[in-house]
Order: sequence, then structure tokens, then C-alpha cells
Amino acid sequence: MRSDDVIDAKFSVEDWERIVHALQEYVRMTEDVLKQHNVGDREWDNLTPYHCLAKDIELFVLPMKK
Repeated sequence: MRSDDVIDAKFSVEDWERIVHALQEYVRMTEDVLKQHNVGDREWDNLTPYHCLAKDIELFVLPMKK
């Protein structure tokens, strides 16, 4: 990863919690749409990075901030 690919930002615990909540809501709402339209695996697979990012923040970022 190049150094210009990294954004050095400082977020409070509350900010990180809002980010996780927003990611989780995005995944939940998108899952509802995907279920309604009975789409294929590719569309479901596109959600995986968002779900994983929310989990990573919960497991690796938030514990360090508390």
C-alpha cells in the first residue's frame, strides 16, 4: 500500500460507533432489497466487504479506543 493511499484521520469512539452503525444499516437495507429482487450470488458477494469492514472496526478499532 502506498503512503498516499492512507488517510490519517482521528475519530472519536462515538464517530467509530456511528460508522459501524451506518455500515450495518447499509448491509441490512441492501440485504432486504436483494431478498425482494431474488438476485444472484454476485450481488450478495458485493456486500461482503461492507459487512467485514464493520466487523473489523468492532473487533480491532473500537476496543483500542476504549
